[in-house]
Amino acid sequence: MKSKPTLWFVAGLLGVAALASAQESDRSSLWTLPVLRGETVNVSYSAGSLDRAVRVQRTFERLSARVSGWTDRKTPLAIYVLSREEWERVGLGLPYGFPARFPMQILALAAWGDEGTVELWSDLMQGQPPPAGQPEMVRGGPEEAASLRVGDLLGQLEGARILLENAGLGAAELWSGEVLAHTVLLSAWLKDGAAEADRMGRVAATLRPPGAAPLSLADYRPGVAMEEWLAFQAAFHEGARVLTGKAGPKAGRALVKLTRKSGGTLPTSRLFERFPELAAWHRSTFRLAPAGP
Repeated sequence: MKSKPTLWFVAGLLGVAALASAQESDRSSLWTLPVLRGETVNVSYSAGSLDRAVRVQRTFERLSARVSGWTDRKTPLAIYVLSREEWERVGLGLPYGFPARFPMQILALAAWGDEGTVELWSDLMQGQPPPAGQPEMVRGGPEEAASLRVGDLLGQLEGARILLENAGLGAAELWSGEVLAHTVLLSAWLKDGAAEADRMGRVAATLRPPGAAPLSLADYRPGVAMEEWLAFQAAFHEGARVLTGKAGPKAGRALVKLTRKSGGTLPTSRLFERFPELAAWHRSTFRLAPAGP
């Protein structure tokens, strides 16, 4: 029986944020990878994955442009597209196919889908991931492409977190900071077309089916099992859909504006005052922690 992977939060970073455990010498080979330079997004890529790097850069440049327009702060984003061998050599703390962070807010993504990524996401989603849609320049067939795309959706979410952090924006509570990132990403997707938003909706419905039992925010902590972490992400995505259901693609801008007016840290009271629908969602989605003695 395989052991269940766990996800570690490191140094206060939110979401899929795993520092490389290897020594600097083990990572030195990555600094010599070819680099695809863009306006705000630079992508270092494994040999043979240039087409994949171009697609990744195009996606994150669009996201960066949206977020920068809302925050009035253009910040660079560095991404590494790595082969499985490179991923394992540098000792990233998450399985290949999941996005991960290096120090200095560098995002790492898988270069290709393979049998391992198909198995990973089939296990976590208890079934086949939704089709990739637009053809990916990847090794393998549709199953490998589908598994790669799920990791990319979470990678874009991590990119949104990084861009918000670089702009000095966050929230007073962990859950609301996550909803902020999900809303910014969902709004960006809706601005560019609904394909990615629809795909993430299908993923979220698989990870946390409609009518699922309320979650305890006290369980959202370091060392949480990966399946549980994903269920929370599905819930936070539901919260973002509540906001976009109210404000449409403008929800991301509205939330960023509210956060900036609050000095960079979004208070829960102001969030609920501006979006009372979110307060109702919060009550139905999370159960209160037990009272102390």
